[in-house]
Amino acid sequence: MNPNAYDFEVVWMTSGTRGTPHAGALARSNPGLICHTWTAPETGMDGWRNCDRNIREWWRANGPACGASRILFLEYDVLVTCDLLELFPVADGCNGFQGAALKLPVRDGRSFRPFEETDRLPGPMRGSACGIAPLAVAMLTVDALDAVADPAFDSLFAADIFSELRLATLVSWCGYSCEGHAGLAQVTCGPVPHPGESQPGIYHAVKGGAA
Repeated sequence: MNPNAYDFEVVWMTSGTRGTPHAGALARSNPGLICHTWTAPETGMDGWRNCDRNIREWWRANGPACGASRILFLEYDVLVTCDLLELFPVADGCNGFQGAALKLPVRDGRSFRPFEETDRLPGPMRGSACGIAPLAVAMLTVDALDAVADPAFDSLFAADIFSELRLATLVSWCGYSCEGHAGLAQVTCGPVPHPGESQPGIYHAVKGGAA
């Protein structure tokens, strides 16, 4: 793959000593794709609940030097064995946030537990409440990232609000789109066995197996 074909870069999100066990598989299936790693400190349950802070912090630290128009954030236990340009073509029309599944209060109000925390959002933002789950695969445009990084939202990110609710709601409230992606059906909340590299796809959460 010609690296100039990519209009996005990847950021591996990891913490502690977890590393990036599936970085090799991503490189083999997407040669030339620029990848970064952001290692956050171990912060237990708080860090898991508020992992969107890491996305924001990476962009605030590295955005000015980034030449891509989109950033694909991957948790350390995501396995990619496919051509990502087939999943995320350059002209896909999304100006905002794409992830595995879009959650809406009318449809998912009872099944998506983070909606129970809607009252933790600022009042004006509650009408835009939505979610992207799981947050293991998150494609965001630079415009949406710039909006999220605005210091006006520092207090929002200082609060304890489940990340899958907060990030999508904020992106939507700022006027950008939030979309579920049919090609991410294997990105789920529970662990899955390593499928090997003969079955191209993108999988979460792959805890075992070398790549």
